[in-house]
Amino acid sequence: MKKFFSLIAMIAAVAMVSCEPTPSPEPDPTPEKLTASVSPSEITADGQSKAVFTVKYGDKAVSNVKAYVNGAETALSALTFTTKTAGTYKFYFTYEWKTGETVKSNEVTVTAKAAEQSGDGSGLTMEVDNTVIPINTGRATFTIKFNGKVVESGYKIYKNGTETKLPTDANKKPYFVSKDTGTFTFYVTYNITESTKNKPISVQVINDAIPDRAEDPNPTSTSFKRRAMVMQFTGTNCGYCPYIIEPLETMAADAAYKDKFSWAAIHTFNSDDPAAPCNSSDYTKLSFAAAYGGISGYPTVLFDLTSQVGNLGSVAVNLANLKKAVDNSVANPASAGISATMTLDENNRVVTARVSVKAKDAKVYRVSMWVLEDKIRGNQNGSTTIQWHDNALRYVARGADGSADYYGYPLNEGKAMSAGQVCDYVFAVNISNQSVNLVNCQLLFFVTTSVGNSYTVVNSAVTKDLKTAMPFEYNN
Repeated sequence: MKKFFSLIAMIAAVAMVSCEPTPSPEPDPTPEKLTASVSPSEITADGQSKAVFTVKYGDKAVSNVKAYVNGAETALSALTFTTKTAGTYKFYFTYEWKTGETVKSNEVTVTAKAAEQSGDGSGLTMEVDNTVIPINTGRATFTIKFNGKVVESGYKIYKNGTETKLPTDANKKPYFVSKDTGTFTFYVTYNITESTKNKPISVQVINDAIPDRAEDPNPTSTSFKRRAMVMQFTGTNCGYCPYIIEPLETMAADAAYKDKFSWAAIHTFNSDDPAAPCNSSDYTKLSFAAAYGGISGYPTVLFDLTSQVGNLGSVAVNLANLKKAVDNSVANPASAGISATMTLDENNRVVTARVSVKAKDAKVYRVSMWVLEDKIRGNQNGSTTIQWHDNALRYVARGADGSADYYGYPLNEGKAMSAGQVCDYVFAVNISNQSVNLVNCQLLFFVTTSVGNSYTVVNSAVTKDLKTAMPFEYNN
């Protein structure tokens, strides 16, 4: 009986266990809401202005999300958006939570407005106040701008290709001082994506101090002596060139004309010409006067960049045409005067000049400096008497970017000078070609103005040598 009761008890126990309700699985949690926000919602389409997103799953900020812009998946670095294309950009984000389900955020809009460009539309620019400075004491101060606005941080400066840290002045502008002579090249990068590497700036450090201005013999006058700018395009292998060289020499010896023009002989007909420009770039760009729009052939003479005289097969006829061109040129009063002071570092063969330009008329002016050389030996094809060449262009002074501007470099920061105003430009040229005899060299200066892209020389002058100051010249 006891065994039977025990069996019943066991069955009852099993039944009791078996009859307990099976617990239902815990319900899946409800996903949190995915929300997106952006600040700012309006940026500049300059590749630098940034829109930064914040994405939250519930109250928790998340970054492992997928971003979509205008319906297409896109990659965002650190949930940051930049663009150089103006427009409206609609973003949403997705987030995969622990069950493997994907949650989608609300949509946010970013408006990218077109960047306001600087006057020349150049984006990142680097400017320098002095392209030539004395060793130890001179200072070249840089101005860095992005779309016309001065940049004070976020940039990196490179000197001769290596990143360098320059001190800054009270205006937070970086500046360069050197204990070594030579030419130093600089460029800047900004926020990684922008660079002036293709437009570097060169600063030349010299042993000598920058010379002071020449004394003005008549400070209140703007009635300047006018000289035409004569550019002779010839070459020693040019058989017809004596038809132009001989009358030019005759005109230069004529007392009635010798003080009416400045003369540069540009030997670009044949590259083996002993009187050719020393810089191959100058030779190329001045061949057939390419830098000035071109000439039809050799020989040709340009006057003030506005008129030409070619060879008509007669020395007498050519001489008459040359004199007429000079007369036409000097009939226009000089709208600016030129003075210069120089120093010559003979050991390093560096000539430094401060050229001063005084305005008669309120205009935008540019100035250039060329190094000329006399007494260069070279037999002239087509002549048995021409064996020496004078006024040969050997060097064109470079600007801040290290390249030559054959129309000159802007004065007064490219703004119009007022009547009577005097502005300076400092040039330094390393006459590195040892064949150039410094004793036989002079400096030629010319000043230009322009209407659109059409340039005119308004005055020119030539120094006696590389040392003697040249004051302003006035009409009697």
